[in-house]
Amino acid sequence: MAVTVQLYAGGNLLALMLGIPVYQAVAVLTIALLAAIPLIYSLISGLEASVITDFVQLIIIILSLIIIIPWIIVLTGADAILAGLRGIEMNTLNIFDPGLAFSLGIVTAIGLISGAISDQQYWQRGFAIKKGHLKKAFIFGALAFGIVPIALGLLGFLGANPELAITLPEGIDASMIGVIVVSKLLPLWASILFVVMLLSALSSTIDSGLNAGASLYATDVMKYNKEEKNLMLRF
Repeated sequence: MAVTVQLYAGGNLLALMLGIPVYQAVAVLTIALLAAIPLIYSLISGLEASVITDFVQLIIIILSLIIIIPWIIVLTGADAILAGLRGIEMNTLNIFDPGLAFSLGIVTAIGLISGAISDQQYWQRGFAIKKGHLKKAFIFGALAFGIVPIALGLLGFLGANPELAITLPEGIDASMIGVIVVSKLLPLWASILFVVMLLSALSSTIDSGLNAGASLYATDVMKYNKEEKNLMLRF
């Protein structure tokens, strides 16, 4: 499911960039980019390749956010972000309304927290971390990850500000609003940087999913003789 969601999100991104139907974009992206490239380097060195590329991708994401988000805030002002808290319709409902929290916020939070417990990607990394470093690794990882949705959420508020007149093309998912906001407010090179950042984030989850699936297969499906088991335990 994690891999499929990333491919669909990448397909929406490609559909927006090239102006082609989403199902065609997902097919192209699956074969040519988001599936093929992570699969190649995952096959070369498995989890090690995933960890190394994740670190590089995290640097790309953080640097992109440091450049793009403050730049947009300077251009639009904090008032434009606050104006988007009530949504496009400018009604009384905002993100702090209890009705929204109970209908969407809490439900989403429970799903995400449950994913951290049930997802094989987290277990695989948990067992791969050196003894004594587990708590620090997950605390740092949570903080580093938290920066991303908070920063990108600001673009969503700008997209919901009716005064900016930012609209999504027909057939494009609302998750692409950040790309639209950046392309409207910043020059082309900034939009390219933003797209590269998004592809890095998608690729990071895909290779993690591929490795997690492979570990389940290697552990629970493959049959090993005694010599092979002893060899694996040595490493």
